[in-house]
Amino acid sequence: MGPFENSRVADLVSAIQQNDEQHVNMLLELRVQPDMLDIGSGYGALHAAAIFAPNLLPVLLPHSVHPDKAGVLGGTALSYVVHELGECPDAERQKSLLHAAELLLKSGAKPWIQNADQSLLSLARAYDLPDVEELLLHYAPSDKRPRLPS
Repeated sequence: MGPFENSRVADLVSAIQQNDEQHVNMLLELRVQPDMLDIGSGYGALHAAAIFAPNLLPVLLPHSVHPDKAGVLGGTALSYVVHELGECPDAERQKSLLHAAELLLKSGAKPWIQNADQSLLSLARAYDLPDVEELLLHYAPSDKRPRLPS
């Protein structure tokens, strides 16, 4: 990616961090790809939306080809959401993040992908997030679900 493209990706990530939907839409109309990573921040647009503005995911996801694109330290947007939920947010933020997780899963994010050193399911279990665990299992095909001991 050249400097011009990276500048536009950086602008997109910045607009998301500021929750500026109008600017996000303008950049998407200019065909800025939300799957590209901003070299400066290490975030992709979906990563930034997962953390800063989950309400923008419905705007971004139709333009995304790879909702599982890894970003900073190998994390996906969905893993960022699980980490944010693990920080015990207030009820409103928790609801917003759960909705973000569902949007990502519905758009093709894979709940069985191994992120960094653990799976999303083990991360949800480590944070004691049974509702997130249930959501991840709902979207995992049966051959990707962990086998429980008999």
